[in-house]
Amino acid sequence: MVNIPAESQVIRLVHDLNLQLGSILVDDDFIEAFGPFVVSQFQCERLALLANLQNDTSSLEHASSWPKTTDPDQLHAQRSLFLDLNELEAHTLTQPLIAGKLIRTMSKHLADTPLSAIARLLPEADLTFVPLLGGADTVLVGLLVLEKSNDVDDERLPLDDTLLSILGTTCGAFLAHTLEHTHTVDQFSTNMHEMNILQQIDAELNDTIALDKVFEMLLDWALRFTNASAASMAMYDVDTDTLTMMLQYGYQQPDLKAGEIVPHQRGGITLRVARSGHAELIGNVQDDPDYVPLSEEMHTQLSTPIFREERVIAVMTLQSTKPNGFRDNHVNFVDKLTRRAGVAVDNARLFEQTNRERQKLSLILGGIADSVIVVDHDGHILLVNQSAVNAFNLRSESVLIGKKFTETIHHEGLIQLYKSAINRDEQVIRELELPNERTYHAAISDHSSIGIIIVMHDVTHYKETDQLKNELVATVSHDLKQPLSVMRGYLDLLQMTNEFNERSQRYVSQLFNAFHHMKQLIDDILDLARIEAGIELSLDGVDLNKVLAQSVVAIRPSADNKIINLTTDLPQLPTIRADEGRIRQIFTNLISNAVKYTPSGGWVKVSAEIKPGHVKIVVQDNGLGISPEDQAHIFDRFYRVRRPETDDIEGTGLGLAIVRSLVEAHHGEISLISRLGEGSSFRVTLPIT
Repeated sequence: MVNIPAESQVIRLVHDLNLQLGSILVDDDFIEAFGPFVVSQFQCERLALLANLQNDTSSLEHASSWPKTTDPDQLHAQRSLFLDLNELEAHTLTQPLIAGKLIRTMSKHLADTPLSAIARLLPEADLTFVPLLGGADTVLVGLLVLEKSNDVDDERLPLDDTLLSILGTTCGAFLAHTLEHTHTVDQFSTNMHEMNILQQIDAELNDTIALDKVFEMLLDWALRFTNASAASMAMYDVDTDTLTMMLQYGYQQPDLKAGEIVPHQRGGITLRVARSGHAELIGNVQDDPDYVPLSEEMHTQLSTPIFREERVIAVMTLQSTKPNGFRDNHVNFVDKLTRRAGVAVDNARLFEQTNRERQKLSLILGGIADSVIVVDHDGHILLVNQSAVNAFNLRSESVLIGKKFTETIHHEGLIQLYKSAINRDEQVIRELELPNERTYHAAISDHSSIGIIIVMHDVTHYKETDQLKNELVATVSHDLKQPLSVMRGYLDLLQMTNEFNERSQRYVSQLFNAFHHMKQLIDDILDLARIEAGIELSLDGVDLNKVLAQSVVAIRPSADNKIINLTTDLPQLPTIRADEGRIRQIFTNLISNAVKYTPSGGWVKVSAEIKPGHVKIVVQDNGLGISPEDQAHIFDRFYRVRRPETDDIEGTGLGLAIVRSLVEAHHGEISLISRLGEGSSFRVTLPIT
């Protein structure tokens, strides 16, 4: 008769179970915690845990053993431990486990049973098998194997039926919940990964209409997602019932080369799929009479047809060295992949239609006031509108198509800008004066799927208006300096001849602050006017590393006051021909702005990289960031970002306008990348020669 344990033992066990295992949601963490917990609670020497780790209700595999072993043979035996639940149910000795009942036996009695592998793992042992039940249908989600302790003075809980039943039921529920959570998270992660891959595949397939490139992409993605050992792609002609080998990966000695016809006797499963139009997953190819062995190591084959207008045009075949090497999600992914392949093939058929659409596009471009030129990656003109023809005094646009851009457009500034855009991965912008004596805002960008796109907007009217405004502002600013100097003199006299109380002294201090702000504003306006009027730069060899170091040293006290980590990551930069004082002014201004607009505790980083013909210096921070609306005007005169966070930050709104003018005076470029709340990155590109 079974002894009923004391009520306190049951309460203690349930409490400890809930405390130790009830809140664990990751299966690895649960399994790591389970063994030590059971050994600490029950009178057992060793244990093994088998669980449904693969979400397969028909089998259990080894999950953990305690105590841990480092013996290679033991580890190999543990990793290969696997139980088929159908075999357990069919055997008289093990059948009670399926029904949730305990089994007690010596390991030597398990030699000819489905538990023989466990007997070899725990030989000469008094074993107790505890089924772990979980789920709504109380299915077997795990099996706990305990070796009874021989220590008569052991104070742990005895291997009592009732206590072990509580252990099996409670831990089974915990294990089922943990495994279900893990499987759900894994499935969600797999689905997200698959969706991202398919989006990337769509983008890549849309960039090409070459059939061989399409097939290379498809096999590459299929191999990566399914972890297949080998793959091939064959075209199928339904009229002649023939396969043509296109690509093969993973075979040491492919028996067919690309472009060769596959003999019918060697078509095998692939030819069968091409004829039927239905995908086939063969778990063990050795059992299939049509299988043609290309490698003795292959066990699993997945062949999927590719359709075009309901006709099979190709077959993708994947093989794995593992038995049942492909799961349902692999089959679903490959099916989605091959459906996209059919669309990509159809794109070739639509190529002529695209050419007709291109002609329509040319007509549309002809009516645009902006000058537009499109150059392919070989340097030939693809498109040019009438505005561009007029701007460069060229012949008719139809004569220019197919000509070399650099041999057709004779404008040194635009040619340099064009070559600069080819060497970079970002848009290049500059103002140019063309032969028609008008000024254009030119933007050149390299698009991998099209070529080099040049768009030029006539800004002559704006430049003339801007020049008039600059002259007016410069004149007024110059005239303001004299009364401002008089005001400063009388302020000094007031302080020298009068004694002020605390309040009056505060007012005078505010007047001095206003004076300094006004003086800085006037100095900046005059400086900007001189720069834009065409200052004469004092050009000489400039050591960029030295200049950047000096700028960082000048701003470091301000950074330290705000506890901002100001760092540099600079290679040995080349010497450039420039005005050293003005170059220092550029980077001192940019670094100072980065520190100003970065909250305390943030960071500012100055880095650089050398590219052919130019050097790029980046001043980056993790500060407030700039909205897209403000970015459009950030280099305009007197423009300041108006947000509550910036109200207390002093500035004239001219610093970045001066920086841009100085950069352009050195034939360089400045750009900005920023996001609100994530910081900003100002990039200055300067020519090396």
